[in-house]
Amino acid sequence: MDEWESGFETTLASYRWAINSKFIEFTHFKFNGAGFKKIKVDRTMYSQFIEWAASQDIARAYENPDAREAALDFFNKRFELNQRRSLYRQKQVAKSVFSGTNVRDWTDLGGYWLGVKKIMDRVRERLGGDELISQFISEKGEEKLRSIVLEVQAELGIWPKSKMEWSEAATMNGEEVNVNLEQDVEKLKL
Repeated sequence: MDEWESGFETTLASYRWAINSKFIEFTHFKFNGAGFKKIKVDRTMYSQFIEWAASQDIARAYENPDAREAALDFFNKRFELNQRRSLYRQKQVAKSVFSGTNVRDWTDLGGYWLGVKKIMDRVRERLGGDELISQFISEKGEEKLRSIVLEVQAELGIWPKSKMEWSEAATMNGEEVNVNLEQDVEKLKL
């Protein structure tokens, strides 16, 4: 079993192992100057390693452009990295497609953000949360999500106000008006 797997006897032993490994890339470390002290407080071992490495007579010109790739393979972390990247990309797609702005535009709700929120909450509930929404978008596409948003809008009875109703509500006695969904639905039925 390698020393890194069984554990190092001392902190200094771990520093020496790291500095002599093929996985270190010195061009990524800043040993002094502006920004050097910006190491997170809870990363004490890392900051101590940086200080120790700066005090050593190391050939800092050594550059290994494949160090990261080699480390991913050596420590069996490539699969984990790919999973994290994939999940991140899925979340970004979900955030860009299933956004308040898009739901507002699809439903023509204008500035009625409470209605948008209620629709989005119900869609999340129906599809099983944000991660499953991301999966849904990947598998079925944006148009299918849009149709579900419109179905939910109809189920909840949340409809856009006419421009006249919005301007009346905004200017009524110069006060902010709370929008009541039941009254809105009844007005639209008339």
